Amino acid sequence: MKALLAATALSVCIAGMPATAFSDSSLPLLHHPVGDTIDAAEASRYGLFSEIPGFQSALLAPGGKKKAVELHVVTRQGTNSRTDTLLIPSHLLLLLSDCLHGLDAEQDGEPEVVSFECRVEMRSGHLVTGRLTRWNGPEIVVTNPYGTSTLPIEEIHTLSYEQHVGPGGPGTTRLLRKADPNRTRLLFMPTGRSLEHGEGYFGVYEVVMPAVQVGVGRKVSLGGGFFPFTDGEVLFGWLTGQAGLVEQERFALAAGTIALLVTGEDEDFSAGIVYGIGSYGTSDRSIILGAGYGYADGRMADKPMITLGGQRRIGRSTKLLSENWLLPGIDWPVLSLGIRWFAESLSADFALVRPMDPKFTFLGIPYVDFVWHF
Repeated sequence: MKALLAATALSVCIAGMPATAFSDSSLPLLHHPVGDTIDAAEASRYGLFSEIPGFQSALLAPGGKKKAVELHVVTRQGTNSRTDTLLIPSHLLLLLSDCLHGLDAEQDGEPEVVSFECRVEMRSGHLVTGRLTRWNGPEIVVTNPYGTSTLPIEEIHTLSYEQHVGPGGPGTTRLLRKADPNRTRLLFMPTGRSLEHGEGYFGVYEVVMPAVQVGVGRKVSLGGGFFPFTDGEVLFGWLTGQAGLVEQERFALAAGTIALLVTGEDEDFSAGIVYGIGSYGTSDRSIILGAGYGYADGRMADKPMITLGGQRRIGRSTKLLSENWLLPGIDWPVLSLGIRWFAESLSADFALVRPMDPKFTFLGIPYVDFVWHF
């Protein structure tokens, strides 16, 4: 139990480390000739804030929250003026600056910036890809073959985009902040976040065990994997299914099952677990808690299995992960601590897994996986 409490403290520390990465207090906030105050004439020239009645001016200022900038929008109706404050993630200012410079080039007759192809992850976990067609101050508009999405700036979590200049002209790729492509899983356990319909990942665990998981409906996913190196007479594999119950900005809850299958000439054996799992926090920093009941050959376990995990982003493309288990009938927990490196669609995890059995004398069992998100 002491070891489990230590794991809890470790997960809390991971989730609660100071968020100093990506903060930028350098001035000016907006690297463009309009400066940090956009007046009504400038807004009209660049098509900003056109949907806000009575717009007078907008002022960018360092925000009270780290990694965010305050946008103070002043409007006037008759003789009354009003100021509304919006929070803009600081990494989005580069996109705004590029949009303004592109409009300058277009209006001056220089090569036109014809498109910004972007990939946006919302704080809810929803992904939107397509062409940025408009920045209207508090919102951006993205279009793709499926329609048009109006995305509030305050709810954008991560965004990457490629700027194309002129027909067939050069492209400049901006990766403002990489999103973890595998937000739905830690090392092996799920996080409570759900795959969207048609979204999925293919992974190889411990170098030799392939697995796949695909979203087949609204917040519903199915998958499985197997161990390929057997004597040909025995097959070992697993099937998975999960349904998202709640998906909010900082909280997610899901239920699912993992079924283990062993087939051979002598007899077949099946076992697995039915679980519920939830997370509090974002993909960058969260705590995950779950519980489930195991079963074998149709019989349910008397006591639940409990799992506790956490994740904390420590760099532009790196995370710390911790995944810990308390199994029924075993007096000691299984703890792990690892690191994840990720790009836009790929991730790699390395961790040490340690059973806290007093007879276990090694530092830990190495764990490695490689996952491709699609």
